[in-house]
Amino acid sequence: MAIAARLRHRVMISRWTPGVPDDVGHKVPTYVDDPDPTPANLQEVSLRGAREVTGPDLDQVALVDAIVFLPITTSIDGRDRLKGVSPAWIAGKAWSIIGQPRDAGGRGRHIEIDAQRIRA
Repeated sequence: MAIAARLRHRVMISRWTPGVPDDVGHKVPTYVDDPDPTPANLQEVSLRGAREVTGPDLDQVALVDAIVFLPITTSIDGRDRLKGVSPAWIAGKAWSIIGQPRDAGGRGRHIEIDAQRIRA
């Protein structure tokens, strides 16, 4: 089976931007959605199956509760977010990316992302 046939879900990539300064001068990050959804295969795991990984800061630990597979041509950064579009069970949900996307299996077919469900 071709990898494209396995990417049967659709997610929207929300791109991280540094944002604009607030009242005290701190930049508030914002997210801008891509115009078109991206094919994906999103696999949520139960909390029993979740695993701990090093978080964004060295002194943090993050809990990975989803694995997302995307086409190898997808441009995505570790600061971006994913929003579910279809099917219905993922629509309206959001995930932050934990770590950097990686070539799954090293064969150049698709990328794999560890993710953590967040409030949309």
